[in-house]
Amino acid sequence: MCRILYVKFKISVQNLYGVTVFENNLFVTSWRNYSVIRLDKFKSDDHQTLGNFSKPFAIHVFHRQRQPDVDHPCKVNNGGCQHICIPAWKKNSPVNHCICQPGYRLVKDGRCVVARQSTFLLYGKGRPAMIKGISVSGGHQEVMIPVTDLTRPAALDYDVKTQYIYYSDVQRYVIERQKLDGSSRETLLDQGINNCEGLAIDWMGRNIYWTDEGLMAISVARLDDVSKRKMIIYGNMLHPRAIVVDPKRGYMYWSDWASGGNLKGKIERSWMDGRQRTVFVDDQLQWPNGLSLDYVAQKLYWCDAYLDKIERIGLDGTGREVVFHGKQLDHPYGLAYHDNFLFWAEFQNGTVQRLNLLNMTLETLSIENPPLFEIRVFDNSSQT
Repeated sequence: MCRILYVKFKISVQNLYGVTVFENNLFVTSWRNYSVIRLDKFKSDDHQTLGNFSKPFAIHVFHRQRQPDVDHPCKVNNGGCQHICIPAWKKNSPVNHCICQPGYRLVKDGRCVVARQSTFLLYGKGRPAMIKGISVSGGHQEVMIPVTDLTRPAALDYDVKTQYIYYSDVQRYVIERQKLDGSSRETLLDQGINNCEGLAIDWMGRNIYWTDEGLMAISVARLDDVSKRKMIIYGNMLHPRAIVVDPKRGYMYWSDWASGGNLKGKIERSWMDGRQRTVFVDDQLQWPNGLSLDYVAQKLYWCDAYLDKIERIGLDGTGREVVFHGKQLDHPYGLAYHDNFLFWAEFQNGTVQRLNLLNMTLETLSIENPPLFEIRVFDNSSQT
């Protein structure tokens, strides 16, 4: 638009930025001339400089004629909509169209109710930073009121009993929680947290476990009283990341990233009190992440964000195999197993993927602004 103005009016201006129209005049801002210029739309020689400013940007004309009072389908009582009313066209005439904010669904008479689903995907994203929920089958509708005002929600898990989502915000050095309905947000831990890249809820023992890459440690605290906490694993690790617990069998698993040179990544296991620590997998690993358990088949799944592959192994340490690899993987970060499906979030390209393990068909469920972080399948029938 600004280039067309320059050609048409032959005026000596450069670096035009903003333009607005009012009646017979155009008003433009110029960085090079540090000015606002008025131009007649029909007379190319009619123009004048209105004032000088330091790098003027956007420009608008303020006048009631720019926003006239006319008949509008959303004008009275918000169009009968509870949340948001927008105009739509039907048979060449405007009608009201109601939409709901994320986490709600539209019912009759323009009302919005909480979109409760028994099973859905949870994942953290970076731009804008939030935790959101979508259907396990994809689609654009958000089925959960998102957790907002975050900076880098790297790790998350949930508790079915209380309907809380637990998450870490790495750049704010906190672990917080919020209920699915958007209420009861609170900070659990804001002291002694350096870089929490993984957390897991023990729904049987009512404890929360988390890894801390900065402290090179794993800690545990009570869900109902986090002042009762203890560091149970420390030392002999470089970059502890993902963590998952198996409370029925009394084990926890965590990943440790390699940091270069001849070092290699590993997955370790211990009792849930930190004793009997042992290396579970340490061959051909670099950045293992996204640990997820199939409790029925007794298998552990993980992705490797450096080697771009997804693997699994039996909880007895046998039967390791590559499930998926190749160019269709691009820095997988979070991974979740659920009912013969694998879901993962790709850090760099912002996609949420679903793989059917029965027929190995791949589907993209959502595309977000990267980066994406941890992903979980919230299932009200789990954690029994």
